[in-house]
Amino acid sequence: MTMAFDEQSNQAVRRAFARYFRLSALFAVALAVLGGAVAGVIAGWPGVWGMLIGAALTAAFVAVTGTAGYLSADRSMGFTTAVVLGGPLVKILIAAVVLLLLRDLDFFSTPALLVALLLGLVVPLAFEAQALTSARVGYVDTGKRST
Repeated sequence: MTMAFDEQSNQAVRRAFARYFRLSALFAVALAVLGGAVAGVIAGWPGVWGMLIGAALTAAFVAVTGTAGYLSADRSMGFTTAVVLGGPLVKILIAAVVLLLLRDLDFFSTPALLVALLLGLVVPLAFEAQALTSARVGYVDTGKRST
């Protein structure tokens, strides 16, 4: 049996990813501003830089997830699965490249960067889960049998 999503469900998924993107982008800005202020009080300018780098990585992660989810809303299940599995790999590559570039530099606080990265991964994930589980997505039985 082949399942296909109808246009109403596609729009629901797009709305869910748009909501995820809005909430997560606001969180990245809050992480930069509020997290930077707190880290600045605790660790000085290196703390601010650590939080800003973490917030920038959060924004990149959010952009990858939001764009991939939004664009794959009306695609086949195979394509969507590839996007869902490929998205985290892209995020890992982005983080690895940035961390390798920063490896020998000492202008930022490593603990502040770690806190920002952890928050930047967990909080948007919660936003994504909430947005997708609250989306009203149905499916349509096309009547075709896959062989």
